[in-house]
Amino acid sequence: MKTIKQFLKVVLAAIVIIIVAKTNVYSQWKPQNLNVAFLSESVSVPFGQIVTNPAHPGVSVGTDLMVKDQTSWYRSFGLEAGYYYHELYEHAIMLDGVYKFGYTFNFKLRANLTGALGYKHSILSGDTYVLKSGEYVEKQHPGKPQVNTKLGFGLAYPVTDRFSLTADYQGMIAIPYSPDQGMPFATHALIKIGTSFKF
Repeated sequence: MKTIKQFLKVVLAAIVIIIVAKTNVYSQWKPQNLNVAFLSESVSVPFGQIVTNPAHPGVSVGTDLMVKDQTSWYRSFGLEAGYYYHELYEHAIMLDGVYKFGYTFNFKLRANLTGALGYKHSILSGDTYVLKSGEYVEKQHPGKPQVNTKLGFGLAYPVTDRFSLTADYQGMIAIPYSPDQGMPFATHALIKIGTSFKF
């Protein structure tokens, strides 16, 4: 457990270094837009079943700190915070650095590839018990720190010059999951429907 915590500290430090190194001039770091999306999470092999029933609701809020928007090509780097509730599994809070690379078609629709790396705090949604002296006693579960990485694709369509509708599908891997049970990582799929508002 100690080595996992040390590993997570190293990964979080690497995320901060990547974020700092990604922008050439720190004074230009300022929110360019507000991205808000409602999401549905599922525990599945990414890019398998697209829609699951029931939906496990969540929300994400983010902003792009660096945007390069040329005639057709688009790149952005920003931060995103998210939360979802999976009734039989977990609550999860996430904070990610997000990179998008996209192409805008003549009819204004933009297709994006998205990559993200960040921190996930997973809290079990049910009661937890531990065997003590032959009896099961309830145990507090403060949550499990994890590193998550996401890869996905999405669409964005500008309704006005400042307001766009967005849709994304992402596969997510969270590490560590349960290495002592032979499952070092967990796979998730996220569907997001949202908006983006330019400042």
